[in-house]
Amino acid sequence: MSIPPLPTLTTGLPEIDQEHAFLLDLLTQLDTVCALTPNPDAACADCTQAQRLSCELVLVSILSKALCFTVDHFTFEEKTMRWLPQSPERSAHCGAHIDDHEKISRELRDIALSIESSDIIRSGVELQEVIRRWLDEHVLNFDIPLVELLQSKN
Repeated sequence: MSIPPLPTLTTGLPEIDQEHAFLLDLLTQLDTVCALTPNPDAACADCTQAQRLSCELVLVSILSKALCFTVDHFTFEEKTMRWLPQSPERSAHCGAHIDDHEKISRELRDIALSIESSDIIRSGVELQEVIRRWLDEHVLNFDIPLVELLQSKN
């Protein structure tokens, strides 16, 4: 899988930008899981049991990193939100931002719960989609505006 170009991920807050680079690294690591294809209906039937196990271990490792990362990253962002002055704009942004954090966390947990019952390729593609959406949509719709709100406060 090659990573299609992503929108500019720079928020202007180095701590958040460095953490987003970690997500890009996870996408790159997903390249090592089988020959992930855009076709989630592809099967692992042609692989040996050892190959399937190897892919599963890599996928579980990447997913574990993503799950652990969400705790620290989302905690940092949500603490950062507290620096904003109280306003209707802040309340609306923070509420929607936190809701999206919960959605991403839920999607990652769902993948973790389904790995054993589904095909590795399908789980890998689902994980790619969640991380990709996180980088494409969440950063643009929530993280960049968060930093803009912080900067306008000063």
